[in-house]
Amino acid sequence: MHPNRKTSAPEPFTFDNPQQSSASGRNLKVDIRWVLIALLGLGLIAMLLAWHPWSAGADSRDPRTIRVTGQSTVTAEPDQYVFSPVYQFSNADSAAALDALAKKNQSLLDGLKQAGATDKQIRTNADGYRNGSIEPSIAVGEPAPGNTGTGSGQRKQLPTYSLQLTITVTDKAVSQKVQDYLATTAPSGPVTPMATFSTKQRQQLEDQARDQATKDARSKAEQSAKNLGFSLGNVRSVNDASGLGIYPMAKGGSMMEFAPSSDTTAASLPLHPGENQLDYSVEVEYYLR
Repeated sequence: MHPNRKTSAPEPFTFDNPQQSSASGRNLKVDIRWVLIALLGLGLIAMLLAWHPWSAGADSRDPRTIRVTGQSTVTAEPDQYVFSPVYQFSNADSAAALDALAKKNQSLLDGLKQAGATDKQIRTNADGYRNGSIEPSIAVGEPAPGNTGTGSGQRKQLPTYSLQLTITVTDKAVSQKVQDYLATTAPSGPVTPMATFSTKQRQQLEDQARDQATKDARSKAEQSAKNLGFSLGNVRSVNDASGLGIYPMAKGGSMMEFAPSSDTTAASLPLHPGENQLDYSVEVEYYLR
């Protein structure tokens, strides 16, 4: 190279914009290298926004974690009462048994509506009614052929039909009236209701319990991390235990069975549901730093 020759930067790539040139009287010149640098910078920014290395990078490189279970219990008075009385009809003549079932069913429907229950709150189920099948039952008081009828010998099996009603009431006053009425209908099962949470109330209680459980999990994790000489990082995983068989259970509740009675003036048993509780848990795993 000649010592007196001066070197200069390469000429930037240029292109002419005829319209702009005619308008402004000069050419638009663009350096392609700066365009490439700008595109590269935009690509790096997009990658950083997608990966969030400032928040998760350190945690993902460090496998140390802590897993805790946050727990909570909320209690509330149930707002739904479910009655499930059962009635059985046995007769040597299956048609007569079915007829008795049908009449009892209509009588129960009329009485429940007078007590304040609505059509949509009453569901009936009659065993063997639709398909004509008969559930055999050992009927007391009618000996099998060839039996003298004395002693505890084998009894004749009679055609038996079962009628079960499910009445779901959300008004406590109406529930009391329904219970009082069912006590006069000679059911073979309990007449006091199972007190439960309605779907709406259960969802509200779950929201409340979840809030408490997640705070409990955070508090436990922070305490354990501090005691072990770490600090708490980001959440790695969450396992919400809702819907895994955790249901409200009556505390100290029981179901009362009434002896068959047709006395409509029988004393009323006050309806006292008490409180139900809903247990909730959530498992959270945190990174340690």
